[in-house]
Amino acid sequence: MEQANPTQPVALIVGVTGMVGVALTEALNKPTALGGPWTVYGVSRRPLPTWFPSSLLNKHMILDTLNQQQTHEILSPLSSQITHVFWLALQVNESEQVNISLNSTMLSNV
Repeated sequence: MEQANPTQPVALIVGVTGMVGVALTEALNKPTALGGPWTVYGVSRRPLPTWFPSSLLNKHMILDTLNQQQTHEILSPLSSQITHVFWLALQVNESEQVNISLNSTMLSNV
């Protein structure tokens, strides 16, 4: 597994394939990014779409953050490296009460 430089910022972008996730990934990879160069890890529920510039990610992980065991298994090895978590994931369902419950669970699991 690739080890990050201890002084280098390491981003975990949860919801990396959304519009904001792609823009953030691109921004963190620019030479002018504050604190850069960044190591960027991305999480999404599905494989990267063909249009996604995968070369911008140091690692991509397919992960259902509602699944606590899977989330911990996949993210635990990286937990000591990550310096910044960017939360861009959102599930929208039939009621606000369900939305709050599911989104809170996802955030808590990460």
